[in-house]
Amino acid sequence: MAGYMPAQALLKTLLLTCASFSAGDVTESDFSILDRGRPACCVLFPGGIPNYDTAGRVREHQWEAILDLAKRFTSDADWSTFGALRDEVVAKLDATKALSADYFIVNITTDGDPDKLTGPAGAIILQTLRITINEQV
Repeated sequence: MAGYMPAQALLKTLLLTCASFSAGDVTESDFSILDRGRPACCVLFPGGIPNYDTAGRVREHQWEAILDLAKRFTSDADWSTFGALRDEVVAKLDATKALSADYFIVNITTDGDPDKLTGPAGAIILQTLRITINEQV
């Protein structure tokens, strides 16, 4: 069993291929990036375990990755650019359903609408995406 963390590393590598992100814009559990004034960034961290069969009858495990997607807010026009950023990320995840021979993206949901938050580096638009991944075991 490989577990969740290899899937998170594969997700990070995939997200770094999005045109909106540069090398430091995608982190694993490092929320300080939200305060660094980046135009767009995201934070990946472990989520729930929707299904983990211990009887061995099902040859797959499910993992949930949490992706906090953020866009710097400077004007109302940034709501549209946030929408374009989210579209780009979802399209990339949809186009690459197989992260590897063992990990597959099977569902993407959100925790609700995007929010505007104010912090030390100014305001950001933030939305949480939940990515369900099947691991073949």
